[in-house]
Amino acid sequence: MVYSGALHAHEGKKIIATQPPLTPLLAPHCIRKKLNVSTVNGSIIRHTSMVCRMKKFEFIAILIVAIALISCSGPAKKDKRERPPVLPETKFLSTMYDTKPFNIHTDRLSPMYAGHNPELLYNNIRLRQEIVKRHPDETVEQHRARIGGAISAPLLGSVDFDSIYAFRITPGNRTYSAGKRMVELSVKLAPVFENGVEAARRAFVVRYRPQLDNSYVVTEKNGSRRVIEEKKFSEYAIMPVDSTGSPVENRDALMTTIKMAPEEARKSEENLMFLLIGRLQSPYISYEEVNRDPVPDTSGTYLARYYYIHVQVIDIWVYDATSGKILRQGSRASAFTWHPLVLILLSLYS
Repeated sequence: MVYSGALHAHEGKKIIATQPPLTPLLAPHCIRKKLNVSTVNGSIIRHTSMVCRMKKFEFIAILIVAIALISCSGPAKKDKRERPPVLPETKFLSTMYDTKPFNIHTDRLSPMYAGHNPELLYNNIRLRQEIVKRHPDETVEQHRARIGGAISAPLLGSVDFDSIYAFRITPGNRTYSAGKRMVELSVKLAPVFENGVEAARRAFVVRYRPQLDNSYVVTEKNGSRRVIEEKKFSEYAIMPVDSTGSPVENRDALMTTIKMAPEEARKSEENLMFLLIGRLQSPYISYEEVNRDPVPDTSGTYLARYYYIHVQVIDIWVYDATSGKILRQGSRASAFTWHPLVLILLSLYS
């Protein structure tokens, strides 16, 4: 844009040229440019003007911004809608636990179903047992009045001592047979400790927390070597009991098979889980601690803490933890097969 100066003619051949004031915004980009020179009545009149130009790099910058704005409009939103979503359940299993009584009549579980939290349940039962203990200075009436509400209060969310619980059990082995078109699932049961000694009864491990696991060799001054092992862990397990609270499970392993096409197996084999369903049974929980040398002829530390939840088992299902699809219900499926070396589960809890 060109701003023309106001021209004035004066006698004596003086040259005077005025120009419009420039705003601070325009001033750095404007230059003075000489134009035509003429004479009027003996006076020299010189025409000057101000020319404001846009610098080259500024023009390029504005052009780039404009192109970017255009490219971010309409079409990008369409691409975003058409892009398939990332499924987090294909990469990890949820730890969002159930806080409501389990519905044993359901025909499908919610996606990423994890059952109830065994560690939190154990800790809440233990805390409740401490609360309801009778104080030395309490009368029987005072004790009953104080614990009346505590006994029936929920343990987790809306579940209490009388609710049905469900616990997810991860199979130790998943093997697919293309010839039989079947997935074989199995889980090894853990021995139950009583008074620090391994008993004949077994339990389903539902959570394992390693705390220390080291092994190293120390060379003595005489050249002999000594193995040092340090191992500490906590283990939460479901101890199956009968209606009187006595442990009943003595199997070493649990196994079942599921018919599955190869395509389905590739997609969901790693998501198959057992789901143990049952009710709490008195005394509800128990605790054992084993502190000994890891193995004979070694030294070091071995500390194992076992937290048992006593459950009268109703059923054991097989389900897809990602989709929630139920693939096998023990009491409702005649095809539910078990390891030939173990007893039929349902006969133990009937």
